[in-house]
Amino acid sequence: MDLHHPITGEFPLHLETIKQLKNTSNPFRRAFNEYHRLDDAIFRIEEDIDFASDQEIQEMKLERARLKDWIHHAIQKQQPTASATHADGTDLHHPLVHELPKHKDTIIYLRSTNDEFRKTYNEYHHLDDSVYRIEEEIDDATDQELQDLKRRRAKLKDWLFQTVTHTPAANNGSAQVRA
Repeated sequence: MDLHHPITGEFPLHLETIKQLKNTSNPFRRAFNEYHRLDDAIFRIEEDIDFASDQEIQEMKLERARLKDWIHHAIQKQQPTASATHADGTDLHHPLVHELPKHKDTIIYLRSTNDEFRKTYNEYHHLDDSVYRIEEEIDDATDQELQDLKRRRAKLKDWLFQTVTHTPAANNGSAQVRA
């Protein structure tokens, strides 16, 4: 289960509207940035990287939901009938299960049984989403920052590929997921 909930993933049919609002509306940009700050903080707590009380995490989740509702309302007000669009029509995301479709069962198995794999998998997908948001000009970053994110993503991807392809169950085509 992916613990991150980026706005672009929540509203994929409204990418152009999100980009436009982020570039033209200070209230939208602040809400967008605060939403992602909260989403990252919640992820870090749920992954046991940071700590918070149950009440604190619930309050953070409620605020994230409130911001998501506000963002959705702003998107609908701007363009009520948006359609799916990408800058050049290509899919910029690189989910691991699409990169290694023959190993989907192994990936699922490792995510459910191996904490290091699960955390690396989640971090890879978070970086992939960050790269996507920058390449779609939804978020801003310098060329150097983008290259650094891509290098980190590539290192994680290499480790994930090695782990998946060298898991004994992966070598015979599929892993058995234990119930």
